[in-house]
Amino acid sequence: MAKVACVADERAGAVFPTAFAAVLRVRTRGGATVEHRIDSSRGRPGRPLTRAEPLTEFRINAAGRPDRGAGAGGRGLASLPDVGLPTALTHVPE
Repeated sequence: MAKVACVADERAGAVFPTAFAAVLRVRTRGGATVEHRIDSSRGRPGRPLTRAEPLTEFRINAAGRPDRGAGAGGRGLASLPDVGLPTALTHVPE
């Protein structure tokens, strides 16, 4: 038997694409089942992001593969000129 299986969840499917729900169900070696469900993805009204989280995610993603940076001819983000912080794109309204 496979140790991991990905299966559709009826409740998660019912709210898609309005929300991105998920459920993780684990069967322990002892036979117990443990389940954790998330009915709304981060960044939605029910689970808002902090002000810092979008910037942190951008920085992590931008730094992840500098050798394949978009728009840099494969030279990465480090080869692009510094244009400052794009505040219009990263401003989170109060």
